[in-house]
Amino acid sequence: MTSYVFVQQEGRSSINIPLIQIAQNVESDLRSGATPGEILKGRQIDLTVDVSPFITLYSLGKKVVGSSQHLNGQTLTLPNGVLENARIKGEERVTWQPTRNLRFASITEFMPTFGYVSVAQSLQETESRATRGMWIALLALALGGFVSGVCIWCFARWREKMVY
Repeated sequence: MTSYVFVQQEGRSSINIPLIQIAQNVESDLRSGATPGEILKGRQIDLTVDVSPFITLYSLGKKVVGSSQHLNGQTLTLPNGVLENARIKGEERVTWQPTRNLRFASITEFMPTFGYVSVAQSLQETESRATRGMWIALLALALGGFVSGVCIWCFARWREKMVY
């Protein structure tokens, strides 16, 4: 269980690095005068099949002004509390589960001159890797227990022979 938690948390934390880089690039583009349409041009991710990072841009009024993602033709939006916390703290990092089968690592940054830049990515691969790691750890534990048991049994048999 410890291995699963470690691998899952390490994977979850490491996914933030490219998201931060993407958010910083988008913010830089916005400061340079790029429009949401220019930033998002050619990027459309269907969340049911694609695990790539995606961008959602919100106005100061917390309305979506552009997004590179959709789910069944609809743009998913962050809970209002995430945007509010980003406004207060400057940034908010959350794991977000908008539907039963979809979980995302999300970084949302507040730009006082624009609004909110949110970058997210599916956790599907991270969670699959953590599950594989858990099964490997359990297999190693079972194998180690078996080998230890055999060694103890052999030692006990050897000791019996030595006593008599």
